[in-house]
Amino acid sequence: MNIAIVAAVADRDKKALAALDRACFLHEEDQGEPWYYAKSGIESFWVKKDRKRIGAISLMQHRTYAPDPRCLAKHSPDTLYLLSTALLPEFRGRGIGAVMKAWQVAYARMNGFARIVTHARIDNATSIALNKKFGFRETARLPFYYDNGADALVMELILSDTKDSAVRPREISSRDSHSST
Repeated sequence: MNIAIVAAVADRDKKALAALDRACFLHEEDQGEPWYYAKSGIESFWVKKDRKRIGAISLMQHRTYAPDPRCLAKHSPDTLYLLSTALLPEFRGRGIGAVMKAWQVAYARMNGFARIVTHARIDNATSIALNKKFGFRETARLPFYYDNGADALVMELILSDTKDSAVRPREISSRDSHSST
């Protein structure tokens, strides 16, 4: 498996990122719009397999979730907030999500973050299980977080709690590609 994770350019790639979201997420409220990816502080990365865009990762540094999804993420020193981990349906179940999660953890370590925070739709058992596999713990449930009334589960990984990640930080640069074979 040859997976590369490379930085996206917000202005140039925002429409393509939004289109990928529409292809990845069943629920409309989970899909980012082009303006969303151009917001200050959001970094996005393409996930590529054999040079084809198959997924994306979006994150914010020094931020954490806001209890109200219409509000800007709250400032939180030393926290990496994972906004989105998107993978096209036809590439799921192949271990690529684990590669993406390992990259996220390595990115956080390499950039000196003490914790990672993310959230998942309460019925997204695959995402919740993958986060737990990497040591994330449930920290809050946000009732009626999504427009259709679904709850969100907030999950957190304290990096000092993890002994070793599947990808070592020194092997990855946040601006360079990373290949996993």
